[in-house]
Amino acid sequence: MLTTADVDVLRDTGVFRAFVPEQYGGGAETVEEIARRIAQVSAWNADAGWLAAIAAVTNLAVAQFPEATLDEIWGADADALIGGTLAPSGTLSTTAGETVVTAVSAPVSGLRFASWVMATVADTDSHRLSRVLVPIGQVRAECTWNALGLTGAGGDTAHLDGVAVPARRVLSLADPRAEAPLTFFATLFFASSVVGMARSAASLLDREITAARGAETPSKRWSRPDVRLSASDALRQMERAEALLAAATSGLTTRARIDGMTARALSRAADLAVSAVGEAESVVPRLLGSLGPDALAPGHPLARAHGNVTTAARHTSLSAAKAALAHQAALFPEATCTA
Repeated sequence: MLTTADVDVLRDTGVFRAFVPEQYGGGAETVEEIARRIAQVSAWNADAGWLAAIAAVTNLAVAQFPEATLDEIWGADADALIGGTLAPSGTLSTTAGETVVTAVSAPVSGLRFASWVMATVADTDSHRLSRVLVPIGQVRAECTWNALGLTGAGGDTAHLDGVAVPARRVLSLADPRAEAPLTFFATLFFASSVVGMARSAASLLDREITAARGAETPSKRWSRPDVRLSASDALRQMERAEALLAAATSGLTTRARIDGMTARALSRAADLAVSAVGEAESVVPRLLGSLGPDALAPGHPLARAHGNVTTAARHTSLSAAKAALAHQAALFPEATCTA
């Protein structure tokens, strides 16, 4: 379970400052560096790494708000955690000069540690999507997360019940075709988290093998050819997952540079990241086959890793089907249905 003390450690290391502008205390990190750090944090603590990925995506979205909003969000706390979702989840309306948002956002990871909540809503006047920012004190949180894994980061429901929002905290979304979609970054960063979680699990096997090789009397289990083969396959697959992720993020620098990439280049990077997740998710069952039934006990680190990896890999931004459709659209951008 992720504790407040764990989150305080994350804040102290600057993990939540990804894409925070430098004038507010952020650093000039590349996308590749941020992805690598998320994987490292996830290998230490799956819930913490997932929140690091959440912060990277939401910070990227919030950085597009006007300066007055950034002063309000990051001027006093550069390490503020902003929860929220990119998917449309409610409405924004203006009545008697007051702008009000009503939304139900779920799942929102890290809601109990967040300072702000970002919601994507439909503006009933302009009929365009907007993003809004609401302080956590105006959000009604409902504990609804009951998934197999990521129990510390969670994914509870945020209710925005007719909350008045000042204009500076409302951002009307531009034509999404003019820039790399935030879902692209979500794919990269959530994939990094999943691969980091799987690496933590694979490290358990590495330690077991090292201990077995150094023992005066090796256990009978490690003398079995099937166990050795399963262990070798698991570690090879882990290396493939890491290689795919490295290929997906290699050379990715700033948001501006990525906005200039072609649709095919973006879809290729996203596809590699999704493929890395597929390999990483398959690693853990192989590890279970190597370490035996004891690793299935609820408190065993490998059992927890299985729940975390399986849960995280279900995120919509990591869908193999969506990655395939994106690649198809990049290849045939002008295709139309003739049926």
